[in-house]
Amino acid sequence: MSSYALITVDGALEFRKGNDWRDQLGPEGRARVRTDEPLAGFVNDCGLLFPEKYPRNVVGSLVLVALGAPIQPYAGPVVITGWGP
Repeated sequence: MSSYALITVDGALEFRKGNDWRDQLGPEGRARVRTDEPLAGFVNDCGLLFPEKYPRNVVGSLVLVALGAPIQPYAGPVVITGWGP
């Protein structure tokens, strides 16, 4: 069983166990966000196209940037896993 961190659009940090992290991102699909750490971030791949459904995640965006991700807004829930390339 894997573990992951979920940063909600409200900025809440939750640590979860299980393999359901893909379900947290929404039905449209997921996009991997590269970081400089041995971690991977994932966001909804259509999040910025649906601002009513996936508002911008300010806290999640800042955490991803702090981990070395490209500087840009990220929308919807952010999932961080321990899997790296």
